[in-house]
Amino acid sequence: MADYVLKAWLKHSGDPQWIREAVRRWLDAHRSEPEADYVLKLWLKCSKDPQWVKEAVRRWLNAHSSEPDADYVINAWLKHSGDPQWIREDVRRWLKANGTELGAGYVVSNWMLFTSDFKMVEQATMRWLDLWGSEKRAVYVLHTWLRSDDGRLEYNLKQVCIRWFRSNRRKDPWIARQFALFLLCCTGKSHPRWQKKKDKAPLACKGCPRLSQSGIVPSTQP
Repeated sequence: MADYVLKAWLKHSGDPQWIREAVRRWLDAHRSEPEADYVLKLWLKCSKDPQWVKEAVRRWLNAHSSEPDADYVINAWLKHSGDPQWIREDVRRWLKANGTELGAGYVVSNWMLFTSDFKMVEQATMRWLDLWGSEKRAVYVLHTWLRSDDGRLEYNLKQVCIRWFRSNRRKDPWIARQFALFLLCCTGKSHPRWQKKKDKAPLACKGCPRLSQSGIVPSTQP
């Protein structure tokens, strides 16, 4: 039950180092137990001291890297460690076992974002987009992929983007417009009506014909 107290302190105290020794004792006692994932995740997220739990992360991933819930530790390490390549093989194993799950989108997106190594997850990303490309969270995978210079033309990204817009332009028009602007920038297109203010993100006008003229984004008209 001590893990509940540890997790609450790590999450809410603002001073994770104060329980450093308590975390060490708990991890020594529980080593490879599945329940250690959330303690590791919160330490990585809140402490800014990933090296201190590096060996604990290795023990845990050696035991659980193919399990669905291992994405908690994998994503935390990718985002907060500063050394994402250290778990390269763990990411590969996890995607091989769980790459068709909805949550795999976060793993491939974080891998591309923090390593710039698109090729390692290229096939997994294509499979994921085939299954989940119309889901709202697919925008993060598409956005990260488009930021990469690799593999962009080796997959029918145009059709995936069209499918995403058709599914989400009415559900979340704001994020759809922001993504449209990003796509226009990626393809070298200019937008006729930009609003740039310090307190607002750039906005695209609703139903702008340039979205469909770009050849990538379909018209937002009904």
